Amino acid sequence: MAREVYSLDAVDAVLRGRLLIVVDPGSRLVRALDVESGEEAWRVELGEEAPASILQDLGGGRLMVQVPGQEFHTLDIERGVRIAHRPSPRDRRFVAHRGGACALHRNCVLEPISCEDGHALGPALRGARIHFFPTEDWENGGTTCASRLDELGRAGELSLYVMRVEGQEHAEVIARDDAGTTRWRSSDVACEQCQTVGMGSAPDGSVCWTTDAVEQRQTLRAFRCADGEPLFERQLRGAPGYRLPQILTGWVREPPGLYVASEGQAMLLAPDGTPRWTRGVDGDRLVLPDGLRVPSFPLALERYSGVEWVDASTGHTRETRTLYSGAELRIDQAGQVQITPPGQTSDRAGAPVPAPMAFRLRRARSGSRVSLAGRTVLDLEHDAHVVGERTTDAGSWLVVAEQRAGQPDRLHVLATGPARCEGSCCPPQQRTPSADGTLECCLCDPVAPP
Repeated sequence: MAREVYSLDAVDAVLRGRLLIVVDPGSRLVRALDVESGEEAWRVELGEEAPASILQDLGGGRLMVQVPGQEFHTLDIERGVRIAHRPSPRDRRFVAHRGGACALHRNCVLEPISCEDGHALGPALRGARIHFFPTEDWENGGTTCASRLDELGRAGELSLYVMRVEGQEHAEVIARDDAGTTRWRSSDVACEQCQTVGMGSAPDGSVCWTTDAVEQRQTLRAFRCADGEPLFERQLRGAPGYRLPQILTGWVREPPGLYVASEGQAMLLAPDGTPRWTRGVDGDRLVLPDGLRVPSFPLALERYSGVEWVDASTGHTRETRTLYSGAELRIDQAGQVQITPPGQTSDRAGAPVPAPMAFRLRRARSGSRVSLAGRTVLDLEHDAHVVGERTTDAGSWLVVAEQRAGQPDRLHVLATGPARCEGSCCPPQQRTPSADGTLECCLCDPVAPP
């Protein structure tokens, strides 16, 4: 049966593999615990006491701890060492990353940073703003950003960003090197109305692209990442009426090319823009070639009813799958599109937290409850959220954070025994709890592409 194995207070916490990383109350210490045993794996001193701090994932095994008003600390998760630290502003900065490019975001300002150690890549980029005059409904007027502020991707030593900068008439792609020097900038290859999954960079840094949506037309622009030199431009098939068409872009490693899925059509383009293959798409089915990597994370892809996996060389269908009720299509940190069960949430920094597979959490402000196979295993007095769940052949461990007003969260770590299965077994993370609280493999429904 399931049981609570230990608990502790924490200002913030994330679960990465076997390690439960927590910031202790007072924000003077960050520690990594073995989630299964509770034993400490490493600790890093943060500095003076502070009322709050937040853990932010940079990807690639790097974690940034922001202590507002003190410092950003960049940590290597596995080694438990501080790679770098620098002053932090008093207000919190949101960290975004795409395809190896990272930035801090705040109020129409984008601050490029390194995903490796968090150091600033040159001065902040201030976005152009649109000012609204006072009206009857909006007495004091207001302002909004004139365009999106986005990370485009990483190419060699360059981190690329796209936005309309203050004082400029059009959006630009801006490339900065690791020293923070702007190596080039261009409005010719930028997008004024950028499509979220319509831009990125090839893993080898050879080809970058953007997709613009203006007046119901979508224009794909590919260019050399190293200098912004245009390679080719292509108008994508539009949607009927005034609806913007669905679009997905990404890079296929072999044969190398830019994959584009738009309204009723999917194609793989060679680096020079020549189509390797083009094919129609039935209904709202998403076509996914082998080896596709999509440089946008984390994100849910909506309006798709099924998935069709195809051979990357020919575009011929290998397997199809209809999405079951509540399932979602999401882009993971590696850029792969996965079918996920319903219930995924986000941590305080916006990083995805998959829905638990063994345990269930029913949350409410008046009190939350954790159950396993229909049996209550933990009753809490306050609202709570899932920090993460780890499942192996030895069993499952769930970390739940109970939220308490004016106090640090109370972390509860629950465990249940190993699965008892005969014959072949599905991956541990896809097992389903049986009536006695163990994990039953035969009830699983594979959710990842073959």
